[in-house]
Amino acid sequence: DFLCLHARTTKQMFSGKADWTHIAKLKEALSIPLIGNGDIVDPESALRMYQETGCDSLMIGRGAMGNPWIFKHTKQFLDTGNYDSITRDVLVDAIQKQIEYALQHKPEHVVVREMRSQICHYTKGIIGGAEFRRRINHAENATELRGIVHELRQFACAHSA
Repeated sequence: DFLCLHARTTKQMFSGKADWTHIAKLKEALSIPLIGNGDIVDPESALRMYQETGCDSLMIGRGAMGNPWIFKHTKQFLDTGNYDSITRDVLVDAIQKQIEYALQHKPEHVVVREMRSQICHYTKGIIGGAEFRRRINHAENATELRGIVHELRQFACAHSA
């Protein structure tokens, strides 16, 4: 048995800040493991969740959007206090692989439309990213999308330690 609590109200939806005090209070009252969820966006916030709530485990949701490395980095950080940086090449390769995997299972027009949103998450915080995202959002086919993504190698990386 276990329980998971996402410390954000239905009324808040995707805005506001998760109230981790609810997780801490529930943890004190439970005899079964509690999984904490809400506002875990990087390894540092994962550590704070553990420290502030005493929860037994974590659930990471939107923090993984555009940052699939968050799981590996969080484990590294909790184990060692450090985590690896993500290079531009790793970032671009991940996006390219996601495009190719999606194309294996969905029609191209669907993949292009869905990847526009996904790539925006990957490129959040990159210098020059707004112009890059504008171009991505106007891509009409997978070939054009791949070409624009390839150009990302010239931008600074958003996912570094």
